[in-house]
Amino acid sequence: MVIQSPPNRPEPPPDKNQMMIRAATLGVIAVVLFGVLVFRLWALQVLHSDHYVAQANQNDVRQLPLPAPRGEIVDSSGKVLVKNTSHVLAEVNPAGLATRVDCTTFPADQRAKCNAVVAATPPGAVPRCAALKGQTRCLVLARLGQVLGMKTHEVWRAYEKTLYVNADGSGGCTPKAHAPCYVVNAGPPIPLKPASEPEVAYVLERRSQFPGVQFLQTTQRQYPFGDLMPNVLGYVSQISQAELKDSNFAGLTGGAMVGQAGAEYSYDRELRGTDGLLEQNYDATGRAVGPTYVQRAAQPGDTLQLTINSRLQKIAQKAVAYGIQVAHNDGEVTAHTGAIVAMNPQNGQIYAMASYPSYNPSVFLPPAKNAGKLYKDKYNQPLIDKTLEPKAPGSTFKPITATAAWNSGVLGPGSTLDCPGVFYRPGDFSHTPFPNWTTINLGTMDLQTALEQSCNTFFFQLGSKMYDLPNQGIAFQKTIRQYGFGKTPPMDLPVSPYFSGLVPDPAWRLQTYSKPIDQVWQPGYDIQMAIGQGDLTVSPMQLAVAYSAIANGGKLVTPHIGKALLDSQGNVVKRFDPAPQRDLHLSPTLLSEIRQGLYEASHSSLGTSSSVFGSYTPAVAGKTGTAEHPPDPSPNAWFASYAPADNPKLVVVALINDGGHGGVSAAPAARQVYQGFFHQRITNTVGTDASR
Repeated sequence: MVIQSPPNRPEPPPDKNQMMIRAATLGVIAVVLFGVLVFRLWALQVLHSDHYVAQANQNDVRQLPLPAPRGEIVDSSGKVLVKNTSHVLAEVNPAGLATRVDCTTFPADQRAKCNAVVAATPPGAVPRCAALKGQTRCLVLARLGQVLGMKTHEVWRAYEKTLYVNADGSGGCTPKAHAPCYVVNAGPPIPLKPASEPEVAYVLERRSQFPGVQFLQTTQRQYPFGDLMPNVLGYVSQISQAELKDSNFAGLTGGAMVGQAGAEYSYDRELRGTDGLLEQNYDATGRAVGPTYVQRAAQPGDTLQLTINSRLQKIAQKAVAYGIQVAHNDGEVTAHTGAIVAMNPQNGQIYAMASYPSYNPSVFLPPAKNAGKLYKDKYNQPLIDKTLEPKAPGSTFKPITATAAWNSGVLGPGSTLDCPGVFYRPGDFSHTPFPNWTTINLGTMDLQTALEQSCNTFFFQLGSKMYDLPNQGIAFQKTIRQYGFGKTPPMDLPVSPYFSGLVPDPAWRLQTYSKPIDQVWQPGYDIQMAIGQGDLTVSPMQLAVAYSAIANGGKLVTPHIGKALLDSQGNVVKRFDPAPQRDLHLSPTLLSEIRQGLYEASHSSLGTSSSVFGSYTPAVAGKTGTAEHPPDPSPNAWFASYAPADNPKLVVVALINDGGHGGVSAAPAARQVYQGFFHQRITNTVGTDASR
């Protein structure tokens, strides 16, 4: 059977009305959706435009540094010497100020000057406000200064001082230099000074009048003891363009607050801590909107503990002032500055480092308007650390001369020499006299007696004999340098090369003088140097290190003021105990003779400081010095010493500049430091001394 498919039936024609309905429905839906979209866009752009524009303006999020609190500085017993206080700091952000000068805004009679000044300004810089006062930024700064109680020139200087550049764009320009300075009006915010709550409110209410002005909640250094040892502590200020190249500040950018002197500089890395990071919304006008958010918390710096004893330091500073007064009473009316160093002779820890006159380091805090007075004081020079300033040491240098003579074979155990009233070098046909401090012939004496009575002619002979050695006595200078003289002390404080002092020798004289007659190294130079005179200069710190070597048996200690780093809980993070510089390998016999001579100088009836220390306990071994320094008529008064004489625990070196005789003014000042160290009542004493 065959099955066949049914025949195909024709499809009915489509319903045109139904298709039109579907198309119309889709069209209506599309129109409605498009209308909704258009209405929404209109609502966003018209009805709610202000709201969304404001939100958009607030989306400017800036990241701001959050300065870390610097670590505190404490003394050896934990007393706080430098701490932080919270305050609101007024700053000026250069980005908010005019970056160019528009001379058309100046009065007509000033435009020519403006154009001339601007034309002379290198590209990328602007003139100083002092050179062109009508600049927009200068007017804003002057207006801000009125609010903050700052004089116009003070606020200009506070803003510009870290932005100075030379004409070639290099940093480090100073306005008083021969070449003019310009300002790079860019970089991080510039701190001006702490602002009070009313001052902050006044500026914020008149934001449009103070573009670029902002306020930062931060900390500021405080010095509870005022003018106590600023030469040791130092101070902080904003880093300058030139200092960005300092290896001590490697990795820092403009705006950072860094140590500028003393321990603040030497231990800046440890004290600085790690800055945090803030986030702040700003509107289109540069106004902060909403609260500030801490993205990364700041990590405070470590606490620095010093070897300095604040009580002894205070006594030492008063002792220098007392020594100056004693000098005045003795007729040395030009005495006005001085220094005292108190050191542990066994390890080089510095207990006191008094430089007089002193100053309060808070003068360098923003706006630092009184700091300029310190630089202008050329008479007292308070910014120069007198403990590091080299001077002729006078007779305090005689133990070093004795060491050189011993090392070169000129002096030996029990050696004796005459002590005439004047010394004439054998073979000197000019008969140049080298007088003792007395015209009386004191007879034959050994080294101990020569130190006791400070016989100049004894040491003149040693200097003359060392000159006669090969190479014109160069062995003399070699021993002097082994004691650390002639170079800057290897301290944990910034020490200028100027403070290296001078150990003159034939090579130095040849390089220094141009006339042939002055270039020749004469015997008199060694003869004068033998009693600490001539061109030789040493600092109280260098002399303290040298006397420490005599006290401890020949170990040249490394002087230092850092004792330890402490964390926030007071736990020791790191201790500082620098190794000695070297061992001088001093002969025990030589040491015995020098020590006995220094003891007798303070105790025998003929000793130059026995009127001060003859009955003092514990026994002090020391040497006075009366160092002439022409053209000044008054000599400098020195006293270098250690105690107890049989078990030295403290070295004290005192210097009263223009103070006359060492036994009169310097020795009494040193005695007050010993009294303070051994916890005795401080008493005033006056010495007698005719030696030089």
